[in-house]
Amino acid sequence: MARRRYRKSVIKGEITIYIFLYAVALGFYLIYQFLALIEHFIANATILHWTISILITFLIIFLIKEKRKYDAVRKERERKKRIQRASNMEKLKQMNPTDFEHYIADLFRLKGYEAIVIKRTGDGGK
Repeated sequence: MARRRYRKSVIKGEITIYIFLYAVALGFYLIYQFLALIEHFIANATILHWTISILITFLIIFLIKEKRKYDAVRKERERKKRIQRASNMEKLKQMNPTDFEHYIADLFRLKGYEAIVIKRTGDGGK
């Protein structure tokens, strides 16, 4: 039985190696075909082909720049929100416990929960 298990694991390893070698060969073949296509395009390109290629290149560059600009604006908005949240946190820390309870009850009501504020007990929220 030990040989049988060993034999199966050796066969599985060989199959894995063959699949890997096939994938590498396929990758090289695809790269070769792509380079041949580019060489054919360059050799037989007309002014129209070159114009379309240049326009596509400029379009890609423009889209990349716009994406970077959008990301910068988004990060700036997030930074402003973080600063605003921090200032709101300071306001919450300075509230007295009763006002804080009413504020939190209002927040929960806005979220759809049923919140009840009980009378002041003087325990400081504990």
